[in-house]
Amino acid sequence: MPVERTVFIPLVCLYRNNLDFSAVILSLEKKGRFSTSPLGGASGEGWLVRSAEGWAALRYRDGILEVKAESDRSLRYVLSLIFRELAGLCKSDPELVLVLLDGNALPLGGSRVASFLARGGLGGLAFLAALIGVGAPLSLLGAPAALSLVIALTVSTLLTLLVAPAVAVLGLPRWELPPGERLVLVRARLTSLNKDLQIAALFAKLAIAKGLSKLTPEAVKRVLVDWGVPVRDVVIRELVNPASYLSAGRTEHLRVYVTPVRGLTAISYKGFVGHSRVVLGVETLIDLSIDEVLAVTAHELSHIEHNDSLIRAAVVAAAGFLLLAAASLLTTHFAALLAAFLGVAYAVVLCWRALEVRADLEAAAKVGSAPLKRALLKLEYPSLAESTTPLGRLVSLVLAGLHPPPWLRLAAIDAAGARGSPLRKALAANVRAPLLALSRGFPLSAAR
Repeated sequence: MPVERTVFIPLVCLYRNNLDFSAVILSLEKKGRFSTSPLGGASGEGWLVRSAEGWAALRYRDGILEVKAESDRSLRYVLSLIFRELAGLCKSDPELVLVLLDGNALPLGGSRVASFLARGGLGGLAFLAALIGVGAPLSLLGAPAALSLVIALTVSTLLTLLVAPAVAVLGLPRWELPPGERLVLVRARLTSLNKDLQIAALFAKLAIAKGLSKLTPEAVKRVLVDWGVPVRDVVIRELVNPASYLSAGRTEHLRVYVTPVRGLTAISYKGFVGHSRVVLGVETLIDLSIDEVLAVTAHELSHIEHNDSLIRAAVVAAAGFLLLAAASLLTTHFAALLAAFLGVAYAVVLCWRALEVRADLEAAAKVGSAPLKRALLKLEYPSLAESTTPLGRLVSLVLAGLHPPPWLRLAAIDAAGARGSPLRKALAANVRAPLLALSRGFPLSAAR
């Protein structure tokens, strides 16, 4: 009796090498594990595979593999082959990475403290300090508990929004990427790397940075081999200031930096005076293709163009005033005060998430939806892997905090049409998020 099964297989590791799911099937066919013939239909790629264990019909689309097999034995056999082949294709080789700016190698890694502060640690510390600094004096002065809590939350949130991003951007170790200057990314895949080879690789990196007048894959490979470092292949990419492609020449008040801090994708800050700044993580530049880097940069430029940090501060201030009014009117009505707090909190989260989705929609309009979706899939894969069921998506709506969950961002990009206000479409996507979470069709495509 035929059996069916649906499996979530997002091929993040294959995107980097420009492969797709058909590469898995083709590899297994070449190894003689089974024979295949194409399946027609409009719902993704399809194959009918035959092996000694029986037949199985496979159909793959947008990260979802649907399998209908002759028996449970043939189903398990085909899936085990696919998983083993995926493990082999996705196996990561050790890598040597070198980033050159104006002929100088940038240090990679960054301190753990900088990484913690860049990923929100500074904002959390500023919020806690302001909360205690404002709330404690109010309590000592005898202000009602609800009133002092509302005032402390509002003031601390405003200070965090206005001060923490500027301090984080200005305090990170970073190097400016001037317009016209090229950032060179050298990525060498090695066949092995032990402790002895790590020392040789370090000296090889110094020789590549200072000793090569012309940087080519062949020359880099030759230096590595001379130092005894076993290399599989070398890829060299050059990146010009991405804002130059996206700002129509209006870059006189915008500075783009790169930082070696681990775990940082990109952050931006619009100064009240002087220059606005976009800081791109080196890991992002290494892992993403050029068009994907442009998509991430376009997202940050949207925040700067609309001054989203100031809008967020204004929203929080308005929410604070509403809660102050509610606290003064409903001091003795705890249930009503709690309902008012939850309603205002939902409005703040909705607005905050809508600004993020609007930045996505405007970035997609500038550079195309395909590179932006690929970037999201690569950068947010762990979260996406936990959002493959309706329950998982509903939970993510609650736990995602002020940022929309990645699956919702992908859904909003897919649903956005050519007409209409990006902000209106972003608000609509966030309002309908619970219904989208419960829908069976989960858009996880990353079109090429």
